[in-house]
Amino acid sequence: MKMNDFIFFSGCSYTAGVGIELEEWSQKRYSRLVCNKLGLVDINDAWPGSCNLRIMRQTVNHLLTHYNKGEIPKCVVIMWSDAARVEYFRPQEIEYKEYQDLVQVTPQGIGMTRSYFHRDALENYFAFLSSDTKAVIHSLSYMVNVQAICQLIGSPLIQLQYKSNFKRKIDRVLADKLTPDNCKTTITRSLDLLEAGPSHIVGLKDDFSFAKFLKDNNIPGSTLSLGHPSEVGHAEFANWLLNYIESNNVFTI
Repeated sequence: MKMNDFIFFSGCSYTAGVGIELEEWSQKRYSRLVCNKLGLVDINDAWPGSCNLRIMRQTVNHLLTHYNKGEIPKCVVIMWSDAARVEYFRPQEIEYKEYQDLVQVTPQGIGMTRSYFHRDALENYFAFLSSDTKAVIHSLSYMVNVQAICQLIGSPLIQLQYKSNFKRKIDRVLADKLTPDNCKTTITRSLDLLEAGPSHIVGLKDDFSFAKFLKDNNIPGSTLSLGHPSEVGHAEFANWLLNYIESNNVFTI
């Protein structure tokens, strides 16, 4: 099989284009700018609000489906979301009905849940059942799975973080004396697999993320959606990603 002339992107709102005028998402988000510069097609499967489970599930489905058709991405770029974000089924609560199949929610977003009973259940879930340890173990396993799929189909992979809190969570869990040894072993094994694999991992050892890139370079955020990159932010991050691809010979595996 030969690689096709497209890059597959997935992630949450930062990759979907939230922060830019809605009708211009597909034209001005960083994925399109990168592909335009490289003369490739932008296949962007990012959904606003996505949890990491959805990102992994949709990525694996897309890559294997297209692989069976003889279509292999020139590169795969995944920008992982908040490790604590989860999904559940309640159609009435879906914020982005055009993009989401299940409701995606973070601990900070519980207040937006309209149903009292679901809001109460989510508050109890995040207070008593969820944990940084669980979030870290699950998200790392998703990263390992995507790496394995890309290795299988022979496509280069870049794994990014949209915020730097994932690295902080990993460091905190590994340093916590209350974290069981078997959990620490699971985490370190996943990190070893990622480091030993062929993919480009950014933001686990080094403190780098899309959000931190914007902050470190004093790039203003969006005035349309607070907390999201602006059109300028997407343009600057596209330049960073292009430089990373070239400097690291990403297309050579």
